[in-house]
Amino acid sequence: MQITIDYTWKVVIDIIIAVVLIIPSIVFKATGKPFHRGFFCDDESIRRPFKSDTISTPVLFIVGGGLPFFGIIINEVFLRNITKIRRSATTVSKYALCLGKSTPIILLTLYVYIAPFVFGCVICQCSTDIGKYMIGRLRPHFIDVCQPDWSKIKCTENNLPVYITDIECLGKDTKHIKESRLSHPSGHSSFSVYTMLFFAFYMQKRLKIGWNRSIKFGLQFIVMMLAVACCLSRISDYKHHWSDVLGGAILGTIVCLYTVFSVSILYKKNIEEVEKNELAANERAEREQSCNLGSCSEP
Repeated sequence: MQITIDYTWKVVIDIIIAVVLIIPSIVFKATGKPFHRGFFCDDESIRRPFKSDTISTPVLFIVGGGLPFFGIIINEVFLRNITKIRRSATTVSKYALCLGKSTPIILLTLYVYIAPFVFGCVICQCSTDIGKYMIGRLRPHFIDVCQPDWSKIKCTENNLPVYITDIECLGKDTKHIKESRLSHPSGHSSFSVYTMLFFAFYMQKRLKIGWNRSIKFGLQFIVMMLAVACCLSRISDYKHHWSDVLGGAILGTIVCLYTVFSVSILYKKNIEEVEKNELAANERAEREQSCNLGSCSEP
């Protein structure tokens, strides 16, 4: 017997929501102007030298997004194969129907865990960009990148420091000048903490290593240390103030907790319970259909 479950509309709606949520980030990066924050001439916190990234943005997205993505795939395929071995030969064959095509239930399983992860990535990135552009905090290397025309700046008046807002930058790299106003919160921190914390939560629930729990703990520790290393590198690279990194880490943690406990089914129902409920619902529908045709039999 084969049970087919149609998830077409769920997939379509999820994709539409993800696209809508990522639009603010695209608009900000393409046309947005950060809040024009000023500074005091004696502010030493924005006079650090400009340095290249220890962890570049492409590496952040490849490792931060790829490690949980492929880790989930490998683990779920392994669990599915183990489950098949334990099942009897009379097990009902279940398929997920998407876009009119019947696909193995393993693809539904992967979607159930990967889709919330991707949704959280979008929420994390969108929230970070909104904060960056609305706050407009100056990065530690702002002076080095901007190279203000000091001849047009009056630092004191009546022996009191003046808050400088009318700033003419002599620096030629307009992209870096714009980026130097986007310090809070740290995008590297929010994204790395979100992705690695989500992966740690996933491993806690779905990684089945009953004979040695220290392996699971070790893997969770490694992924969290990757996030910590990424956060600390932003301070040593003079890309962010320590409070920017802390703010990004807190944002990533909040988004992760919301995604794990409200969006995903990790700590609600596991996939086996979902399949069992779906099978029971299909069996009830078949009995009702039999009753309507006049061949109803008591369960």
